[in-house]
Amino acid sequence: MKNIGALLQETREKQGLSLEDINKKTRITVRRLQAIEEGDIAYFGDDISYVQYYVRLYAQALNLDFQEIKEDLNRALDDHNELTQTQVILERRQMEEAIRDKAKVKAEKKKIDVPFVSMAAVIVLLLAVLVFVMIKFVFPKDPSDPSVIPDDPYVVDPTVPDDPVIPDDPVVEVTLIIIKNGNKNYEVKGYSSTEPVRIRLEVGDKDTYCMFSINGTNTNNPAGGTYHPGNQIQLDFIPALNDQVCLHIGRVLSNKIYINDEAIEIDPQFVNSEKGLHLYFDFK
Repeated sequence: MKNIGALLQETREKQGLSLEDINKKTRITVRRLQAIEEGDIAYFGDDISYVQYYVRLYAQALNLDFQEIKEDLNRALDDHNELTQTQVILERRQMEEAIRDKAKVKAEKKKIDVPFVSMAAVIVLLLAVLVFVMIKFVFPKDPSDPSVIPDDPYVVDPTVPDDPVIPDDPVVEVTLIIIKNGNKNYEVKGYSSTEPVRIRLEVGDKDTYCMFSINGTNTNNPAGGTYHPGNQIQLDFIPALNDQVCLHIGRVLSNKIYINDEAIEIDPQFVNSEKGLHLYFDFK
């Protein structure tokens, strides 16, 4: 991975581009671009499945052939996954050993030393008798002395702080990842199985026909039909794995398409087309 990162960095610098320039082209954050150039796979954590996608976008932005580095990248990702799994196994074993050791210590503490307990009980009893004799006979109480009122055991000490406030769990923001596959297909990742996805068409300068379908079945809301300039047609639905949404447009000319307010790039050959077009969105 470090060799791939070094190649990308060297090519970028030869082309006179900064990380901010690559960020504008790919929408990959500067920190992720730095991690790629440094070969820091661990930086991506649970998002490691997207590393290949990020590297491919980066290579395309530099006009590099991704296929030439794909095999080395896959090998680096496999090595990292194998190392991570090994570390997880070692940590699990260490945890199990710690639990066994703790249980063993508790079991040993539960063992009662009978002679020691008996001796301690005798000592406590003797001390109690001695204190009683001292109070009763050695230090008799003067009846004329005022009684000493003990402290109220239930008075709250103001110096003791209140229980700490436990903050709520942080809200995890779900970010869609939309990958263009071919001229008419788009792959959608990063969606939530409990939150709706919004696919919206904004009609441009001319009337156009629009129809949504999910897994081959036309929708009733919104229903298919001819819409006028300025109209917005929006499909809200909660996707499941391998769902496919098809958007049929009567004419592409000046129309705009969004998924969760993120603009969808239409292939240049269709942008000014007066003909119909079917676009497919596959949820993976």
